[in-house]
Amino acid sequence: MAQPSNQELKNIMLGVQNTLSEQQSSIGSLQKKLDDILPALNSLQENTQRLSLGVESNSRNIDYLFKRERYNNLVFFNVPESEDDVDMLSFIISTIKKYGDLELSPSDISYGYWIGKKGKEKPLLVTFTSRFTKERVLKVAPTFRARGVSVSLDRSKAERSARAGMRDVLAKLRKHDTSAHIRGPSIFYLNKRLDFESALQLSQQLPASPLPSEQKQDSMGRNKRGLSLSPGSANENASKK
Repeated sequence: MAQPSNQELKNIMLGVQNTLSEQQSSIGSLQKKLDDILPALNSLQENTQRLSLGVESNSRNIDYLFKRERYNNLVFFNVPESEDDVDMLSFIISTIKKYGDLELSPSDISYGYWIGKKGKEKPLLVTFTSRFTKERVLKVAPTFRARGVSVSLDRSKAERSARAGMRDVLAKLRKHDTSAHIRGPSIFYLNKRLDFESALQLSQQLPASPLPSEQKQDSMGRNKRGLSLSPGSANENASKK
């Protein structure tokens, strides 16, 4: 095979140099375009972050407004609907008097209406003119319950779902402490205040059935020997059996 001449080698080298020069020029052109685009991208990123913060802030404001709107609301369950076309304000006042032994005036109530689907027993939602009046009604909630009517705060769907989860956990904890109860966002177990995550974790660690010693505990969450029951001791007793 014949070797290329010096001229041919020069031509090949020149072609390679031209190709490299063109590629460097292209890279330089791309770099310039990127330099022009980067400020716009950075600006777009900053605008996106500001928009995200604005959406988050608006979402919190909307949640606050919805909660504020429900501040003075109460929901009554198992109240028989009136078949007569009566004035709702008068009906609410008479209902609260009948089931709660509480005298209210028309100025205490903003409005009320039945909620729920047609054909089903509907809860009665009542909006009071002040939080003070709402609290007065809540204080006589045991009287309502004794007569078959329950009273509840007006909670959002998310709050009702969370509350249902708390009730499921509470049912498990009450097998070991009958005085366990819910207060606000917390669950009280053996006189200890727990957030939902802690209470859920505890309910998963406890045995399914109460131990014999737990069945004899007093209202202070202690057995007859005065020993405080804890999840650790419950598990130790269960492992010994």
